[in-house]
Order: sequence, then structure tokens, then C-alpha cells
Amino acid sequence: IIFLSDAVRVGASVVPLLLGLGLHGFFWAYVLHGAVRFGLQCWFFFRRGRPQIDWTLLREQLAYALPFGAAILLEIPQRTFHQWAVGWSVDAATFAIYAQGCFQLPIVNLLYAPISDILQVRFAQPGAREDRALLFHDANLRLAAVFFPFTAGMVAAAPLFIPALFTHVYDPSVPIFRVAILATPLAALPLDGALRAMGHTRYLFRAFLGRLLLTVPAVLIGLNLFGMVGAITGHALAESAVRLVMLDRVRRELSLAWREALPWGQLAVIVRSRPADLGDGGCRATPVPRALRGGDAVLRGVPGRDRLDTRRRIAVEARAQGAPGSDGSTHLRNVSSKTPRTSTPCATEQLPPPPLLPTFPSGRSLAGTSSWEARCGTWSGRSRSWVRWTAASRSRCASTDTGWKECAATASCS
Repeated sequence: IIFLSDAVRVGASVVPLLLGLGLHGFFWAYVLHGAVRFGLQCWFFFRRGRPQIDWTLLREQLAYALPFGAAILLEIPQRTFHQWAVGWSVDAATFAIYAQGCFQLPIVNLLYAPISDILQVRFAQPGAREDRALLFHDANLRLAAVFFPFTAGMVAAAPLFIPALFTHVYDPSVPIFRVAILATPLAALPLDGALRAMGHTRYLFRAFLGRLLLTVPAVLIGLNLFGMVGAITGHALAESAVRLVMLDRVRRELSLAWREALPWGQLAVIVRSRPADLGDGGCRATPVPRALRGGDAVLRGVPGRDRLDTRRRIAVEARAQGAPGSDGSTHLRNVSSKTPRTSTPCATEQLPPPPLLPTFPSGRSLAGTSSWEARCGTWSGRSRSWVRWTAASRSRCASTDTGWKECAATASCS
């Protein structure tokens, strides 16, 4: 239903303009979309007869929903105040430059919203209280694996990206865009969803109110001292400060120390990751961000609710048996399908500590106590394999085409 509603809304945004009805037709199409959506909601509400209202539950729901609704009302002026302040201070042409520099890329909300919603559902599952920290870390890693490299790419490509969208007339927007995009990594923290799932909507209202009160002077001071770049900088700093305060609240609710509040090791791996630069005999010392998916796809055939306990059990058994990688690190060597190399390691790759076992872009983690993870793929048109190794004479290799298979430590996985 949600997908259908959004599809109709997109059609209502595009069709009137294509038919030449202009803004008048555009807004009337939005009114029609709202009326149709309201009618469908009424139908769902009354289709099974007259509803019975439990006033006790209604009061509980209002106590939860009203503070959050009020927080959203505060969020709207907070997020747009920097534009209001700049609009009051400059002419229309200069404000257009600022507005294009503050261009909001849809990928942030496109990824943040569903992951945050899923996190809330998982927090509410029976027996999930003990696993909330793990679930929060998992959502954080999924977002960070996209937002961190995305931010770096957009900062570097800003001089090309802005003219490509808005022509070279808006080249002065590039510094503003770079400052605005630097706040994107903080969107990797699913704080709003975690606090809502734990029922702290009143705290969200106070946090959003504090953010608004902090944003106003920060933007005005930055605008007066440094112009338009100062305005967006003040907005970004206020946003960042409040999100750090919210992170501290989530940390305390999950009973975590600061060193445990986030998966710092895995986040550092994502920060260091870059496109592999492999030649004949090159090595890859750090995994790509997709290797940090939190482990949902690690155990195939295991029901979702049992995966967390299974990962923990595997980790404990692996450490007890001294299995490779149980200390959080393992060696990685590069093997060419044409020129097998010796078993001397060429790099050391740090793995996430259990229970967050990694998955790989091609193939999956075996997650066994005495088995090995591997990744097989291609590079520059040549078959090339990356095989985890130890002193054992055999290792396991993965292939997305043929599934799991065993091969000698020096053999190709192609």
C-alpha cells in the first residue's frame, strides 16, 4: 500500500507537468492524491465494521505519538532556518547560489528511512532486548558502508557534480555543497529510530527543541562572520552536536561504554577502504565496505531469530578450539589462476570481532569453527582468487555460480 501510494504521488507530480497544466495542475493533483489516500485509509479502518476504541490504549498511544509529532513540527523550522536567514540577508540571485549548494541528495533519506524503520521493528521483537546493541551496530554499519565513501566521493567530485546538475552559473555553490555534504556521515547513526523504538519520544522532543535553539544563534553568528559558508557551517555544527548528545543517550539506554557505543573497528575499516589497486601479485589489505554487512547473510538456512545466538555459539567454540580468525585477525593471500604462488601471506586483514562475522561481495562466510572464508571474483578480465589460508593444506573457496567447493590452498577457485 505504501509503495502504491508513493507511486501514485510520483505520477501526480509528473503527469500534470507533462500535460502542460503547470503548477496549478500540479498542486491539484497533489490534493487529489491526498483525498484518494484518505479514502483508502477510511476504508481500511471501517471495512470490518464499526471500530471499538480502547481508551486506555488510546491514551498510551497519544502519550507516545504527540511528543514525536511536536518534535517533527520543531524539526521543520530547524532544518530550514539557515535558508531563511540567508534569504533575509541576500538578493534573489545570491540566494539561488546558496539554495543549490544546499541541494539535498535523495540517497540519504532513501537509505536511512527503511533501515531505521526495520531497526524499530527488530527492537520490538520478543527477546530482542539483549541484542539491541548488536542490532544498532548492524544498522550503523549498513548505513556507514554507503554514506562514508559517498561523502568522500561527493566532496571530491563537487566541482563536477554541481555544474553537471545546475550549469557553471552555480560554480560558487561548490564550497557550500562541500560543507553541507560533510554532515552526511552522521546520518549513519540511526538514533531517531532507536529512541522511538525504546519509547523515548519525549526525549526526542527535548532534543529537537534544543537543536532548534542551538541552530538559530549558530547560523546567525556564522552568517555574520563568514557569509553563506558560515551559515551552512553553523547549521551543520549544531546538527552534529545534538546528534552526539543523542548518541550518548542511546549509549546509556543500551548500557554501553563509549568504546562499545559504536563498532569503532569496523567503522575504521570502512574509512580506510578504497578501490582495490591490484596488479599481478598485488594484495588487498582491507575489505571493501560491503564486507561489513553485520552478518545477516552469514548463516544460510538458519532462521533470522536464531542467527544471533548461533553466531555467538560459533564464536565461543572457535576461540575454545583455537580456530583461525578466532582472535579477530587472519591472513590473506592472493592467488592467480594462472600463476599459483607460495603460501606466504602478503597482507593481514583485520576481521570484525564476533558476533559480527563478515560476508563478502561474492560468496558467503562459512562461519565454521575449523573452516575458512574465501572470496572469488574477477579483476581486469582475469580470473583471480583471494583465499584465506593457514598452515592447513586445504581451504574452502566460494563462487556465486557454483556454490561452495573445496580446493587445495594453492589452487584456483575459478
